[in-house]
Amino acid sequence: MNIPQLAREAISQGLLFRTWGNLSKRDESDKSSFLITPSGMGYEDMEEKDLVKVFEDGSHEGNIKPSSESPMHQALYRRFPDINVIIHTHQPYGSALSLLKRDIPLSDSEAEKLGSNSIKISGYALPGTKKLHNNADHVASLSGCKAILLEMHGVIIMGKDEESALENALLIEGACKRYFEEIGAHPIKFNEDVSEITRNDEVAAMPRSIFDKRPDVNSIIRMTSQDVNKHTAMKPYLDDFAQIVGIRADSSCKYNVVFGDGEVFCLGKDLEDATAVQHIFEKNVLAQAVAKVSGRKPINVLESILMNQVYKRKYSKLKDMKKD
Repeated sequence: MNIPQLAREAISQGLLFRTWGNLSKRDESDKSSFLITPSGMGYEDMEEKDLVKVFEDGSHEGNIKPSSESPMHQALYRRFPDINVIIHTHQPYGSALSLLKRDIPLSDSEAEKLGSNSIKISGYALPGTKKLHNNADHVASLSGCKAILLEMHGVIIMGKDEESALENALLIEGACKRYFEEIGAHPIKFNEDVSEITRNDEVAAMPRSIFDKRPDVNSIIRMTSQDVNKHTAMKPYLDDFAQIVGIRADSSCKYNVVFGDGEVFCLGKDLEDATAVQHIFEKNVLAQAVAKVSGRKPINVLESILMNQVYKRKYSKLKDMKKD
């Protein structure tokens, strides 16, 4: 298994989605450098030749930019000489548990494989920032665990090769799901019926109202739940919710998740975008449940606005590049 194959397997296991996250591998010919996934490239068609080589001084080879999180990978390779592969995921339960202000306990068998009896959480910082990378490196200095939860962001996992990194990622997700249940977190529950709606469909009043108010939306994923109504509101507890959904979800149609009576609508320019919003919303639901039992507050409004605006600019550029 190589890095692009690992990325696709991680997607199939629900650990990665779209272009989010990043993966890297230590360069076998030069142990001081590593190869990492490029910024903004989809994993489905990625090949090994697309990986970007990053040198010890932080510079990179070629004109394609490496992932913005490459400094975090570099710090961890320096700290753990026995590590050859790193995956930065946005897996659901691992991301949700990153809101806790305490270590996540591991079973004896998990501890043996991951090198520690608990998973530590690094402090919150905006995505792609030096502070985020330094926080992760600091936590790594305190523990030999092959995984770190990045507060309100995701998970970074290490392994001696691609197979062990994937195994560790799945191990982490299982441990976090178990602890989620142990702390008594109770998320919004959804019914099984999920439907896809397009602008050209004959639709009920609520989705038609969304299309009328949002000319940028062409696809909607409708979910049903007895736990929501048009007075329900949700704030960002994970940074990708702030980036892609907006500073909140409510019934106003201003943001990319809309609450109705017993319904939730995830909005997108196309079905791929709407599915991405659904994925992020479901993760934020888990994170909100953790916040309720731990007393954590949502992400600051100003930071949420900043992340949303930055994402919109980057996303529009990527869409334009795909059209060319």
